[in-house]
Amino acid sequence: MEPRESTSPRAAPALHAACAAALAAALFSTAAAAQEAAAAEAAIVLDGRLDDVSVDEEFTLQGGLHTSRLLLDLDGKPATGRREQAGDLGTDLEIVFSPPSPEPGKPARAGVEVRALDDHGIYQVVSHAAVGLLFAPAFSAPQYELRIDRQTSLPEPSGSRWRRSAAVRGRFEVLGAQAEVLQRGEFSAADIPPLDERELAPRGLLPERQEGVLRLVSWNVENARPRENPEPFGRILRALDPDAVLLQEWWETSAEELEAWFTKRVPSHTPWRALTFGDLGVAVLSRYPAAPLAAERLMPAREVAGKKARAVRCAGALVEAPCVKLVVCSVHLKARGAAHTWEDELRQVEAQAINRSLRSALEAASGAACVVGGDMNLVGSSLPLLELQRGLDADGSELDLVDAFLLGERANYTWAQDSAPFTPGRLDYVLLSGSLVEVAQSFVLDTALLSGQALEFAHLLREDSLASDHRPLVFEVRPRPRQE
Repeated sequence: MEPRESTSPRAAPALHAACAAALAAALFSTAAAAQEAAAAEAAIVLDGRLDDVSVDEEFTLQGGLHTSRLLLDLDGKPATGRREQAGDLGTDLEIVFSPPSPEPGKPARAGVEVRALDDHGIYQVVSHAAVGLLFAPAFSAPQYELRIDRQTSLPEPSGSRWRRSAAVRGRFEVLGAQAEVLQRGEFSAADIPPLDERELAPRGLLPERQEGVLRLVSWNVENARPRENPEPFGRILRALDPDAVLLQEWWETSAEELEAWFTKRVPSHTPWRALTFGDLGVAVLSRYPAAPLAAERLMPAREVAGKKARAVRCAGALVEAPCVKLVVCSVHLKARGAAHTWEDELRQVEAQAINRSLRSALEAASGAACVVGGDMNLVGSSLPLLELQRGLDADGSELDLVDAFLLGERANYTWAQDSAPFTPGRLDYVLLSGSLVEVAQSFVLDTALLSGQALEFAHLLREDSLASDHRPLVFEVRPRPRQE
């Protein structure tokens, strides 16, 4: 995998759209993706939360079950690009979600296909990374946010039309099995500001850890890559300086291997303690005293779709730090599968089993707060997340969801792979007991988005985050002040 360009196109001014699975309306606006403005009320944040569009049906955009497409007239001129039969639109860019199979009778393909068109309607398929395509959420929803960058590597004539564009028009369509249009919604936006070259440089800064907190990192390390390529993982973990780490995909490991790896590469004032079911790839590492939550692997309560039941990928520990006592669980739910598939049902069954196990652990660990984090693989429905949250806070309420955004970006994706057919998305989540602890700060680290000064200060390389397809999710917790 090649490092991203130093111009960091995902930090450029971008076009945002609120799209719906069955679109009745859409909203376009622009914003410069600067970290300093992330808290501004007027700023658009790609977090998958919308209040202005709602529809009846939900499906996963990239799930391979329903084909939909976004047609963009990048210069707002119907005479250029492919002239559409319906409406007054000249399509310069077509984004196809779950594109149809080239083989007749075959189901749609999971993923996304981006097509740049010329004036004859002939298109060239480009990577989603070529246009900085992002959308949220990754799971099924009645509406989505979507963004493309102003700075792209689109071929001509689409590229120059978009770079010079001051207006855009478009249409979102949901297609049937025979490519017939089932639902359609149109939109337009004028007065798009020109590209500002000053916004292209990476500008993220690595925050200093706060006083009196416990800093945790959740990270899927993609097929145990720290074994064969330890340097970037070591640099990132040293820069982040965590007190505890929730790992996923460090397959076929042992506590001894993990403790030796961390002791060698991540300095600590106290010995590292690892708790893992090694063949499951999940683990909890702690600088403070930690005890396992369970002696045996967790099994789901039932089989799904006739598949043989397998152990749930989770590992937990009771961590006793000076500032707070935590029941910590690293999880890795089943991958793949859109909403209403057996994979999504299995994620729900796994989440239910983890919830029951944590309920028992919390009853035994009096006064401990709960932290659940890891790769949730929410590419189907959001129901597994709801099952994990259910009733685990000390007051009987749901666990709180930690919001964490990329440093230098107004987006919260945690997985990205430019060569994959899927756009960057939020796959990693953290839940915690909001009645007992509060989040001091949280962020997702992508070294490609950090400023040169930040990289130098932290002894990081710009390409370090490419060591894994997931980005580390960092959060700091501290006891919630008691109310008198």
